[in-house]
Amino acid sequence: MHDFEIFIPIALFISIAYSIKVVTENRLRNSLIKRGLVKDELKIAYSQNWEMSAPSSLKWGIVLIFMGLAFLFIYFIPEFDSEKLMAAVLFVMAGLGFIAYYGLGSYMSKKQPDSMDIK
Repeated sequence: MHDFEIFIPIALFISIAYSIKVVTENRLRNSLIKRGLVKDELKIAYSQNWEMSAPSSLKWGIVLIFMGLAFLFIYFIPEFDSEKLMAAVLFVMAGLGFIAYYGLGSYMSKKQPDSMDIK
């Protein structure tokens, strides 16, 4: 009926082009910061701070692991014939991932209150 196959290479091209754009802009920004050609306020905004990016990476890592477990759960249990039920399992597992992150983040922030910010 509809030929949606044409959108696959278009989406692939757009995603590759956008990735290249982001990487080159980041390299340019970092080289400007290293040379001192930007204001101090921008240095703080664009600096690579591990302590600020680690909680976000941890959050999405945990959520994606839980969603992967949901896909394994759906794959190995054949009773999930309904697409609505599959979507419900994915959302529940993603929610459990966020709850697990909150619990782990709270525990880590109590141990090290100065270095962990939950976002």
